[in-house]
Amino acid sequence: DGYKVIYEDNYVSWSPKEIFELAYRPTNGMTFGLAIEALKKGHKVARKGWVEKDMFLFLVPGSKFKVNRPPLLGIYEDGTEISYHTHIDMKTAQGDIIPWLASQADMLAEDWVIVNDCTMTKLKLMDKGISKRYERNTDIDDVKSVSLSSVSRSIYPSKRNYSEKHRKLFKKFLEV
Repeated sequence: DGYKVIYEDNYVSWSPKEIFELAYRPTNGMTFGLAIEALKKGHKVARKGWVEKDMFLFLVPGSKFKVNRPPLLGIYEDGTEISYHTHIDMKTAQGDIIPWLASQADMLAEDWVIVNDCTMTKLKLMDKGISKRYERNTDIDDVKSVSLSSVSRSIYPSKRNYSEKHRKLFKKFLEV
């Protein structure tokens, strides 16, 4: 017993059930490590519970700028060029932007999601109990995302071509 996966480029692979299910698992989110990778690729991410509050994280790229206002004017002379290192900021529920540090709970959580308009809507519905557990025999129309332990793929219905392509690919996976 196992799984046959047919990829977009028609590459076909097969894995024994036990090995496949250890590597690929339905989930309600990503690990912190995958969330960091998503940030590095330019995505916004959030913990599932933050979504209803419109909170998310984003990566601020490093840059150089010349000091021209307090409090840096109290530390450096006017016009001094300084390096502003890459870091993670958070958009808060109040709409403010603040520097962010991960807690132990954040780092161990597996409910991280990539944020876009579709994700916000989907997770708000899930929080209201409108969700299903996705299993091998799931109706493909109900499948919105699947996260893989080593690679994360999300299907966004708002991007119709992208969504249909991935839904067909995942449907082939479910049918085997």
